[in-house]
Amino acid sequence: MLPEKVKVGGVYYETKTMPTVRINHDRNYMGACDYTRLTIEILEELSDERKEDVYAHELVHAIFNEAGFDEHDEDTVTRLGKVLHQVLKDNTNFFCNKKENDKRAKEKGEFNDNKNHPC
Repeated sequence: MLPEKVKVGGVYYETKTMPTVRINHDRNYMGACDYTRLTIEILEELSDERKEDVYAHELVHAIFNEAGFDEHDEDTVTRLGKVLHQVLKDNTNFFCNKKENDKRAKEKGEFNDNKNHPC
Protein backbone atom coordinates (compact mmCIF):
# COMPACT_ATOMS: atom_id res chain seq x y z
CA MET A 1 0.00 0.00 0.00
CA LEU A 2 1.36 3.40 -0.96
CA PRO A 3 1.53 6.23 1.58
CA GLU A 4 -0.89 9.12 1.01
CA LYS A 5 2.00 11.55 1.36
CA VAL A 6 5.70 11.49 2.13
CA LYS A 7 7.93 14.16 3.62
CA VAL A 8 11.09 14.78 1.61
CA GLY A 9 13.55 17.49 2.59
CA GLY A 10 10.98 19.48 4.55
CA VAL A 11 8.09 19.35 2.06
CA TYR A 12 5.27 16.87 1.60
CA TYR A 13 4.68 15.10 -1.70
CA GLU A 14 1.11 13.87 -2.19
CA THR A 15 0.64 10.44 -3.77
CA LYS A 16 -1.91 10.16 -6.57
CA THR A 17 -2.91 7.10 -8.57
CA MET A 18 -3.97 8.17 -12.03
CA PRO A 19 -5.60 6.53 -15.08
CA THR A 20 -2.77 8.03 -17.17
CA VAL A 21 0.53 9.59 -16.18
CA ARG A 22 1.83 12.35 -18.42
CA ILE A 23 5.21 13.98 -18.70
CA ASN A 24 5.45 16.81 -21.25
CA HIS A 25 2.20 15.70 -22.93
CA ASP A 26 3.47 12.12 -23.38
CA ARG A 27 1.36 9.58 -21.50
CA ASN A 28 3.49 6.46 -21.81
CA TYR A 29 4.73 6.56 -18.22
CA MET A 30 4.14 4.42 -15.13
CA GLY A 31 4.95 7.26 -12.75
CA ALA A 32 5.99 10.88 -12.46
CA CYS A 33 7.23 13.27 -9.81
CA ASP A 34 6.10 16.89 -10.08
CA TYR A 35 8.38 19.17 -8.05
CA THR A 36 6.13 22.22 -8.48
CA ARG A 37 2.83 20.61 -7.47
CA LEU A 38 4.63 18.33 -4.98
CA THR A 39 2.96 15.17 -6.27
CA ILE A 40 4.05 11.65 -7.08
CA GLU A 41 1.71 10.14 -9.66
CA ILE A 42 1.46 6.39 -10.17
CA LEU A 43 -0.43 4.61 -12.95
CA GLU A 44 -3.49 3.02 -11.34
CA GLU A 45 -3.57 -0.08 -13.59
CA LEU A 46 -0.25 -1.38 -12.22
CA SER A 47 -0.09 -4.30 -9.80
CA ASP A 48 0.46 -3.36 -6.15
CA GLU A 49 4.06 -4.60 -6.26
CA ARG A 50 4.80 -2.60 -9.43
CA LYS A 51 3.15 0.51 -7.91
CA GLU A 52 5.53 0.26 -4.95
CA ASP A 53 8.52 -0.18 -7.26
CA VAL A 54 7.53 2.82 -9.41
CA TYR A 55 6.77 4.85 -6.27
CA ALA A 56 10.30 4.20 -4.95
CA HIS A 57 11.73 5.31 -8.33
CA GLU A 58 9.73 8.55 -8.22
CA LEU A 59 10.67 9.04 -4.57
CA VAL A 60 14.35 8.99 -5.61
CA HIS A 61 13.56 11.80 -8.08
CA ALA A 62 11.93 13.76 -5.21
CA ILE A 63 14.95 13.12 -2.97
CA PHE A 64 17.38 14.23 -5.68
CA ASN A 65 15.32 17.36 -6.35
CA GLU A 66 15.06 18.35 -2.69
CA ALA A 67 18.80 17.72 -2.31
CA GLY A 68 19.41 20.29 -5.04
CA PHE A 69 20.30 18.02 -7.95
CA ASP A 70 18.90 19.44 -11.18
CA GLU A 71 20.05 16.57 -13.39
CA HIS A 72 18.79 13.07 -12.63
CA ASP A 73 20.46 10.25 -14.52
CA GLU A 74 17.62 7.75 -15.15
CA ASP A 75 19.89 4.72 -14.83
CA THR A 76 21.06 5.90 -11.40
CA VAL A 77 17.50 6.72 -10.30
CA THR A 78 16.28 3.30 -11.46
CA ARG A 79 19.07 1.44 -9.65
CA LEU A 80 18.64 3.40 -6.42
CA GLY A 81 14.85 3.08 -6.66
CA LYS A 82 15.07 -0.72 -6.87
CA VAL A 83 17.31 -0.93 -3.82
CA LEU A 84 15.30 1.69 -1.91
CA HIS A 85 12.11 -0.29 -2.55
CA GLN A 86 13.69 -3.45 -1.14
CA VAL A 87 15.16 -1.68 1.91
CA LEU A 88 11.94 0.12 2.81
CA LYS A 89 9.78 -2.94 2.16
CA ASP A 90 11.95 -5.37 4.12
CA ASN A 91 13.02 -3.17 7.02
CA THR A 92 10.65 -0.38 7.99
CA ASN A 93 7.12 -1.37 6.96
CA PHE A 94 7.18 1.72 4.72
CA PHE A 95 4.41 0.35 2.49
CA CYS A 96 2.41 -0.77 5.51
CA ASN A 97 -1.35 -0.26 5.77
CA LYS A 98 -2.19 0.53 9.41
CA LYS A 99 -5.93 -0.08 9.00
CA GLU A 100 -5.36 -3.47 7.37
CA ASN A 101 -2.80 -4.47 10.01
CA ASP A 102 -5.16 -3.41 12.82
CA LYS A 103 -7.97 -5.44 11.23
CA ARG A 104 -5.77 -8.54 10.98
CA ALA A 105 -4.57 -8.12 14.57
CA LYS A 106 -8.16 -7.82 15.82
CA GLU A 107 -9.14 -10.96 13.92
CA LYS A 108 -6.25 -12.82 15.57
CA GLY A 109 -7.10 -11.39 19.00
CA GLU A 110 -3.74 -9.60 19.14
CA PHE A 111 -4.92 -6.00 18.84
CA ASN A 112 -3.87 -3.60 21.61
CA ASP A 113 -4.25 0.16 21.13
CA ASN A 114 -1.46 0.80 23.63
CA LYS A 115 1.24 -1.03 21.64
CA ASN A 116 3.51 0.80 19.27
CA HIS A 117 2.23 0.14 15.81
CA PRO A 118 4.77 -1.22 13.29
CA CYS A 119 3.56 1.25 10.68
